[in-house]
Amino acid sequence: MANLAVAEAERALATARAEAQRQERLDARDRVIELAAEGARLTTELEPFRLQIKTALAERLRLHGELVRARNMIGLYGAELDPLSFPTENDEREIVGLRCQASRDRFGSAIRTRGT
Repeated sequence: MANLAVAEAERALATARAEAQRQERLDARDRVIELAAEGARLTTELEPFRLQIKTALAERLRLHGELVRARNMIGLYGAELDPLSFPTENDEREIVGLRCQASRDRFGSAIRTRGT
């Protein structure tokens, strides 16, 4: 009789354990389904941020080029000036004369072509 009660108790314990494991599996499956739904929702919510990051990176790259160019110009214009490299008054007159001649040539040819 005692052996029968022990065997019945062991069967009941095994059944209870199997039911607890089954319930744990069902709970884990439900949790996975919930997390998958939450992941899909978060993915759609994060899409605008992904686009914002992409735009910000493109702007950063563009500004980096401008920064490098500005830094180079600062280095160039911040350097000591060489007094021997300045144009003389004769050089300046020659440059202005050439520019005036080029303007006359350009406008003169435009006027001649219109008149014909």
